[in-house]
Amino acid sequence: MDKNLSKIFLTLAVICSFGVQVRAESLVYCSYGSPSGFDPAISGSSIDFEASSQTIFDRLVDTGAGTYLAPSLAERWDVSGDGLEYTFHLRKGVKFHQTRYFGPTRDFNADDVIFSLNRQLEENHPYRQVYSDYRYTYSEAKSLSEIIKDIIKIDDFKVKFVLNRPANSLLATLSMDFASIHSAEYANQLLEIGNPISLINRPIGTGPFKFQSYQSDAFITFLAHEDYWSGKPHFEKLIFAITPDKGAQLQKLKAGECDIIPLFFDENFIHEIKSRGDFQTVSFVQPNISYLAYNTKKHPFDDPKVRKALDMAINKKAILSSVFNESKVVANSPISPSMWFYPGLVEEDVYDPSEAVKVLESKNLQHLNIEIQVPYGRYIDRRAERVAQHIKADWEKIGISVEIINPQWAEYLNNSNDIERNNVVLVNDYADSSDPYEFLSRLLGCNASRSTNFANWCNEAFDNLVETAAHGLNFEEQRAKYRKAISIFKEQVPWTTISHSVSGFAYRNEQVCSFQHNAVGVRSFYFCSPGISSSPIQMDSIEGFCPNCGISGPETCSKNACAQGYVCCNGVCKKSCN
Repeated sequence: MDKNLSKIFLTLAVICSFGVQVRAESLVYCSYGSPSGFDPAISGSSIDFEASSQTIFDRLVDTGAGTYLAPSLAERWDVSGDGLEYTFHLRKGVKFHQTRYFGPTRDFNADDVIFSLNRQLEENHPYRQVYSDYRYTYSEAKSLSEIIKDIIKIDDFKVKFVLNRPANSLLATLSMDFASIHSAEYANQLLEIGNPISLINRPIGTGPFKFQSYQSDAFITFLAHEDYWSGKPHFEKLIFAITPDKGAQLQKLKAGECDIIPLFFDENFIHEIKSRGDFQTVSFVQPNISYLAYNTKKHPFDDPKVRKALDMAINKKAILSSVFNESKVVANSPISPSMWFYPGLVEEDVYDPSEAVKVLESKNLQHLNIEIQVPYGRYIDRRAERVAQHIKADWEKIGISVEIINPQWAEYLNNSNDIERNNVVLVNDYADSSDPYEFLSRLLGCNASRSTNFANWCNEAFDNLVETAAHGLNFEEQRAKYRKAISIFKEQVPWTTISHSVSGFAYRNEQVCSFQHNAVGVRSFYFCSPGISSSPIQMDSIEGFCPNCGISGPETCSKNACAQGYVCCNGVCKKSCN
């Protein structure tokens, strides 16, 4: 396989640019915060990840455009018929970073995979002892120690994961930031000299950029990895200019001191950006969901027709226009369009308050009283209260009496998990991987009732489709089952889906580069290059881009997986197999 192929899979390319005052060999990004460290296994924020996992490190599998799973440090993988063994065939010739504080004596191999994962799985691992002040949060949340029975080195370039139970989500899990691959040689060297904590603040990886220096609240400097397996980056130096204030970021962009800044959906900010001819913006739908959860175990919310009527009475487009100023898009499905299995053209939810009145009158519920629960404080969008006020106004227009309550976070969680509650709950949730099973089962599965399934909805047909899709190895069958599951959701309406968040960037347009942003919210600067392209790369027109490749191994690409005009040849989309 061409060494650039898997990176092509990973790229959602858009045009970005950089200021004329910055030399072509440098790219400056105005980041909005200081990372807590550079070890993705113990990190928990996008600020940490974009400065570590997406810059310094690689993973066995990566999430690419549209969240498709694509080869990275593993060129391919095999899955046993019972789903209990995953054998990864590792890429040869991958170099670790050569820095002033570490000189590798060997290339990447199976030892590095085993170290990087086992330190998170084994209670007595040396790097659990020295990391006593830290937690491997994501691996614990994913219950990896319960899923993975053993990781076996078959040879230097082949490693087998043996599972306790089938887990089709394993590939998506291994594409997450916390599963980044470290140098076992470097880690052992740090242990020997009694300085293991340097794994956090003096990182060594195989990624496109290598760490040079960091001054908290000021800057991070990275140098290009000359021997990067997918090709040396186009910039000699990548600089994160840490600038928390959005006004200061904009001023730096205007002055040419920063090339790229995060896009804030503030009315004045947007107006300033769009009023200038030398700035461009690009935005991405995020894999999250804001929704209103009905308690489907309690009257009258136990009736799908009542839930549908309440849903029809809410003007979602008006809410987004009034409250969010382009920072949200209407959600018509529990899954964001950024997820790999998104069922395509999902039917748009109908706004029809007249029909809603007819349904409620037929049920003798024209004078219904409803309580909307909106948490006060942490873990909720600050504008949630305004959303609730809009829903209240819409429902009152059809004769419903509405009260909004604002419990503290702990009380909100307790109330939301109460199967006897007689209210609706406003919720915001975020997918932390590209795995649809994780999202659907956690928020809507029967086993999640009374915990994270705030609707207390249990539909056996939906559950069966999600479970069988998750444990299937055929991509097209998986996708078909997830589509059917979404259809059941749309019929049953356990939630009123409201919105998906949008993020993006503003950038100068004197010069051009390609820029990767994957669907789980992190960003990589690897494909930025000074003025070599005049238009965005269209993924569907690139030879080698195959959406189906890599879902259960690159060799499983089907005939219908490629873009129009391309055919699948041994797992790779080409103009012709000849």
